Amino acid sequence: MNNVSDIEKTQRRMEIGRYQFELFNLQTEAKKFEGKYIIAETEIKRIKKEIDHLRSELETKEHNLELLKRDKERADEEVLHMKKKINTL
Repeated sequence: MNNVSDIEKTQRRMEIGRYQFELFNLQTEAKKFEGKYIIAETEIKRIKKEIDHLRSELETKEHNLELLKRDKERADEEVLHMKKKINTL
């Protein structure tokens, strides 16, 4: 009877060892995924920051373009006015 108990104890220790090995592998895999997640999250934050910067730069350039358009329209009006003045002479 004592032998059966020793066999069961040995089997139980072996089973616990297998589960511990599997647990270690799962924890290692989880840490790898966590690392990849952190890298992806950081990259997304960097891209969003870059997008915000580009959006701001685009708004500035669009505003400047609108100012240039107005200046060009004024200059064109002045040119037309001057041509009319010359034609009346």
